[in-house]
Amino acid sequence: MSKAYTIYHLARADFLERTRRYSFFITAVLAVFAAYLFVPPADSNYVTFYLGSYRGLYNSEWVGGTVAISTTMFLTLIGFFLVKNSIDRDQRTRVGFIIAGTSLKRRHYLFGKALSNFAVLSVIAFLMMFVALFMQLIRGEDMTIHILDLALPFLIVVIPQMAIVAALAVVFESWFLLRGVAGNIIYLALFIATVTISINSGNISTGIISGQMQSDLKQIHPAYNGEFGQGILFLDKPLSLFQWNGVHWSGSIVGMQLLLFAAALVLCLLASLLFGGFAELPTSRKRDKHSRFPQKTAAKKNTASPQSEENEQPKQAAAAVAPTFSAAELTPVAYNFRYITLIKAELGLMLKGVSWLWVVIAAVLNVLCLLLPLNTSFPVLWPLAWIWPLILWSSMGCREVTHGTHFFLATSPRLISRQLPAVWTAGYIVTAAAGGGILIRLLIEGDMLHALYWLLGSLFIPTLALVSGVITHSKKMFEVLYMLLWYIGPFNQAPGINFLGTDSPARSLVQVSSLTWLSLAGCLVLTIVLFVSAFVFRRRLATVH
Repeated sequence: MSKAYTIYHLARADFLERTRRYSFFITAVLAVFAAYLFVPPADSNYVTFYLGSYRGLYNSEWVGGTVAISTTMFLTLIGFFLVKNSIDRDQRTRVGFIIAGTSLKRRHYLFGKALSNFAVLSVIAFLMMFVALFMQLIRGEDMTIHILDLALPFLIVVIPQMAIVAALAVVFESWFLLRGVAGNIIYLALFIATVTISINSGNISTGIISGQMQSDLKQIHPAYNGEFGQGILFLDKPLSLFQWNGVHWSGSIVGMQLLLFAAALVLCLLASLLFGGFAELPTSRKRDKHSRFPQKTAAKKNTASPQSEENEQPKQAAAAVAPTFSAAELTPVAYNFRYITLIKAELGLMLKGVSWLWVVIAAVLNVLCLLLPLNTSFPVLWPLAWIWPLILWSSMGCREVTHGTHFFLATSPRLISRQLPAVWTAGYIVTAAAGGGILIRLLIEGDMLHALYWLLGSLFIPTLALVSGVITHSKKMFEVLYMLLWYIGPFNQAPGINFLGTDSPARSLVQVSSLTWLSLAGCLVLTIVLFVSAFVFRRRLATVH
């Protein structure tokens, strides 16, 4: 069997398995909805891409270019977490142990996984390209379709970028240091750095498209100052229109983009060096070690004569049926519930395994938030302080299922009404401790508005973590969802999503506008709904089990 044949069929099987999952369907639906949002109506009060006070006419060139930019951003972030689970899935389902017993080489296995990742991301990218085509017709500013001008930004910019994302997902899964939450945070930092570099350089990734848009607009309107915005941006006034004729694709641009495929190949080779294979789990070895004596005992019992077994079975059955004492002699069960003790236990489980370096960094962030001015703490330090405990929050609501102890807890009296509040309280203590420095600084400065934002945020974060863990029995949903909310809201200060209010100036509660009060009330209502949902879903799951 040839190497290419092996890699192809491995990738094909993995691709077919993924496309049958609900996660792929949900991501595809989100991609279609996102592509719809990327081309807003002409009279809308928001845009996803603008150049100063100008916007391009909705022709094939502008729609293809802007949707390609947004698609690259969307799939580079969302797509990575969508495909970063294939090796872990083989580990959990023990398929990897079967693969380890075959002659399949590690590099062929990882190439197949990377190719499957690339196929999944490419399918979603092409889906968004076709939606962009229909959106040009729906918006109706220019009904002439130029297929090549619309498709080339996807083929030359988006698809090579997806190859890098697919290979990075394999690298992050191959190295144990990058598999968990730490790897997710590192990738988010890498994503932010890459976006910043591509925007500033103008000759790589999405910067190729946005850079030529800027230079072409400069020739049409010399007064243009080079300003542009990307993302969901709300307008104060309508934008002026200009006609953009698309990217001038040179051989150097195409060659640079094709090099991304070579870079993806190098990343796969790196992953093959980092990947340790599918070793037997330590728990399995321990179980086998402790089960040697019972196996020998069982073997000795099997050597007994059939006649003795027939005589022993009625005796054992009689001894099992006939009790040696009555139920009235049993000691009555006394319930001695201590909520504080349960909170301490949950907090201990949450902090178990946390290194001293993690604690030192959290303390440094607290001290910096306390000592530095608010205009420095708001945009950077406060968001960093409340992304750092992500690894602790993500285990809320799913720790018991992850470690297989939920069956033991199910026998506890009033488990839901006792354990869930204790888990949430432990999560709130971690949240308050991580953001204690900025709270003290806010109170010293008399900034009661952001102190209120702090209070609502400290309630919202552990609640979101709890309900995500209860519903999915996994850490991944909260990690991805919270990082997206954190990046779009507090870090990029997007209105309506910024649950820390870092885009609002410091002021007293008397000066707060009605729109801000409405936003705060919405955050509180959402937190209450999520908190109640955690109890409802946990009760339903307990009933099913």
